[in-house]
Amino acid sequence: MGGAAVAAEEAGASTQTIVGRRGFEVYVRPGTNAPARIGGREFTGHALDQMQGRGITPSMVKEALANGTRSAGRDGARIYRTDDLKVVVNPSGSVKTVMWQ
Repeated sequence: MGGAAVAAEEAGASTQTIVGRRGFEVYVRPGTNAPARIGGREFTGHALDQMQGRGITPSMVKEALANGTRSAGRDGARIYRTDDLKVVVNPSGSVKTVMWQ
């Protein structure tokens, strides 16, 4: 939960006290979080909603972007996969969404 607290501090993400974790995800109403910059990377509000509800921290996304297998997505998006995560990045470089594999 510490990573989510960091995301909330740095990005102005929702201050909900409940954060999901793998296997025990929580519902985060779409539109709860506004787009934000975390650690120099832009995240869409949707990506932050998904991360918060699934218990995925910005450091996990950073790791996937640095070391994941890259492939092409739709409409110019890039997909980064690790054993655990799938991260979709818009052509602009912002993180579009994040999910467990």
